[in-house]
Amino acid sequence: ASGAGSARAILVCIDDAVAATRIAQLVRAQFPQAQLLVRAWDREHARELQNSGVDFQIRETFESAMLFGRQALQTLGVDAIAAREVSEDIRRRDSERFALEVASGSGQAGKERLYRNTGGDRLEPAPLLEPGPATPGPSRSE
Repeated sequence: ASGAGSARAILVCIDDAVAATRIAQLVRAQFPQAQLLVRAWDREHARELQNSGVDFQIRETFESAMLFGRQALQTLGVDAIAAREVSEDIRRRDSERFALEVASGSGQAGKERLYRNTGGDRLEPAPLLEPGPATPGPSRSE
């Protein structure tokens, strides 16, 4: 009745990873002509969807986190070009890591692509950008 038999694309956008995966499996089996686009709950769910043959998946909070981080850098005085470069580097590293995870079937693959503190039990700051001169931001009265 919905026309799914002749649909070019079917989108699954619900807040239940188990149900989204089940719907994706049913859609893939019943409507193979349709491109299947599914919103993933998290990274593990995205791998599961990728391995189950969806045509496109996107992690629910990834894109907003990327935009939010970029804006945070700019708010802290990082120029727009440098903030974009940091964002693109993180996106590239994440994409490479995700491909390794899917290929290996393990969420542990590609961990070397993460930016992280590696000082054992002690955290050691590792900025993405070299600290530069402070840029004054707007005052509260502005």
